[in-house]
Amino acid sequence: MSHRAKVESRDYFDEASIDRLGVHKWLDDKTVGTTDPTVLSDTTLYYNLEPGETVLIKNLKFGVNSLNDNCHFEIGWTTGTAGSSTFTALMGHYEFTTGAANTGRATTTVEFPIPPAARYSDGARSVTIRATANDVTAVVSCGWCGVRYHIGRDR
Repeated sequence: MSHRAKVESRDYFDEASIDRLGVHKWLDDKTVGTTDPTVLSDTTLYYNLEPGETVLIKNLKFGVNSLNDNCHFEIGWTTGTAGSSTFTALMGHYEFTTGAANTGRATTTVEFPIPPAARYSDGARSVTIRATANDVTAVVSCGWCGVRYHIGRDR
């Protein structure tokens, strides 16, 4: 049987066995507090994966709310729940800079045409963001959107 015939007959892949749900996480007005890379473990930002789950990251949103600051943001996963333990970046960092006359909040959204995946089977237990700032008083807002997949789950 050809691949196309298998897909059309649904013997190859049972779509009813996939559970898909959206995830949206956001953290407002966080003082980074250090110039070292910091894994943000705030409850409104991280998402804990369940056994067998995969989370595809659709976009990353970030901004700097303080004046004269420069921050880097990375999306990734940790080996512990609640944004704890070792952080693994899913891609390179993104930078955001504000000047001396920041007149309000401006955020940037980075859309990922090929969404990076955090998989429980790879050791991911939590999806979160790591941030680095140029000074300890930098205030940031950041978040991410994704879709979680659970293959073979009973509904």
